Amino acid sequence: MDTRIVHQAGKRFDELPERIAALVAQAAPLVEEVTQLPLPDDLVIRTMTWRKWHRANSRYNRRALRAEAHKLHPSRPSIARATGEMKAARAAMRTQWVGIGAQTVDFRGQPEILVLPQALREAGRLNDERSLLKVFAHELTHVAQWKRTGDAAWCLARTRFPAERGITDRDYFFLFEGHAYWSDERVTTEVLGAPVPIAEISPHSTLRYRALAESPERAAELRHVETARDSVSAAISALGLERFNEVWEDRALVPLSSETSTTDAWPQRLADREAEHSRR
Repeated sequence: MDTRIVHQAGKRFDELPERIAALVAQAAPLVEEVTQLPLPDDLVIRTMTWRKWHRANSRYNRRALRAEAHKLHPSRPSIARATGEMKAARAAMRTQWVGIGAQTVDFRGQPEILVLPQALREAGRLNDERSLLKVFAHELTHVAQWKRTGDAAWCLARTRFPAERGITDRDYFFLFEGHAYWSDERVTTEVLGAPVPIAEISPHSTLRYRALAESPERAAELRHVETARDSVSAAISALGLERFNEVWEDRALVPLSSETSTTDAWPQRLADREAEHSRR
């Protein structure tokens, strides 16, 4: 994979691109091996200030909302609700950016990884190679998901109009994030001998980051992604990796919203479905 790093985060982080290149070179083949999903031939990784990141996300979200509304013709109440959600998310980004060290996006029609060095420093992870390896294994897994699905599943995962898309009963976040955390855990175990914990808080993190990381909302989110990770692991154990990877094209395999409060409900449905197909 040819990786191009576009550095837009300022001179104080000039040494970071070289470190990113080394970490990506180490993590990429392991992500492909662990997930059995190919990465693209070319990938852009873009370092950004949090303000640039906020503006880029805000512009993209406005464009995406207009394009989706034009395509789906939702009702006025649906448009009002979606617009309100978008504005709330934009406001939340102003305080929650400290918890987002990196993000995979497709603003330009292809996946890119955005890196926020300021956020990594706030989290105490900027000079922690263990944590950075986990970050890039996680984001590369999202890139591999995009490569497998194209834009289709990503549109469903980020839609502001789930009713119009017919997916109000599906939880794509549970699938995408659970799979990425499952993958990065295996990559870090392969390289380091043990996984890097999801909820680990660095002693070098700032008070601002700790306030976010130790909030009840963050604790609930971590419980959810840990359940998602364990559920993906159980689903892969039940189906095998090749069969599991059909989830990226088959909506019927995506976890139901009613199945995401426990580890076992979704894998059990998939196992029962597989057993039924085998009997036919």
